[in-house]
Amino acid sequence: MKHNLIKNLRRDKAVDKLIANHYNFKQFNQDLHIVIYDANGMELVNFWPTTGVWWAASNRKRGRSLESLISFIDIYGGYLDSGY
Repeated sequence: MKHNLIKNLRRDKAVDKLIANHYNFKQFNQDLHIVIYDANGMELVNFWPTTGVWWAASNRKRGRSLESLISFIDIYGGYLDSGY
C-alpha cells in the first residue's frame, strides 16, 4: 500500500510540474506513461514518472528524474522543436 502511495505522489508531482511549466503532454497506461510534445505537436520526450526514467524521441538521449527532464526540455527543447 505504501509503495502505491509513493508512486502516486511521484506521478502527481510530475504532472503538476509539467502543467506549471506549460508543457503539452498526454498521459497513457493509467497515467504511468507521459508523452511530452513540442509546439508543433511532435513527440519530444517519453517519461515514466513513477520511476523517473525519460528518453528523448529524436535523439534517444536518456535520463532519470523529473528535474533532469525539465532541464533537458528547457535547454534542448527549442533546438528539437526547430529540427536541429
